[in-house]
Amino acid sequence: MDREASAGDEDAYRRLLRDVAGPLRLAARRGLQRAGHSPDEAEDIVQDTLLALHRKRHTWDPRHPFGPWLRGIARHKLMDALRRRKGRTVPLDDLVDA
Repeated sequence: MDREASAGDEDAYRRLLRDVAGPLRLAARRGLQRAGHSPDEAEDIVQDTLLALHRKRHTWDPRHPFGPWLRGIARHKLMDALRRRKGRTVPLDDLVDA
């Protein structure tokens, strides 16, 4: 997240959401496939992740990289989705790539 988006610049925030949606979608598809689920379910996980990012954006510390913070949120949303589907479990590290 850049400082402008974090400081409330709406255009910067919209760009951020647009820029992270693609990588989140790819990670969700991969995680679902690794867990034996259809990658078609990825969009729900992406939307849940973007909502969590919005709700928790105040917890991001700009002194730290944004990517790992966002990947943590995405990983948890993927795990939540898999729990709801009661699918087979796989190690957390195998679900979301760097």
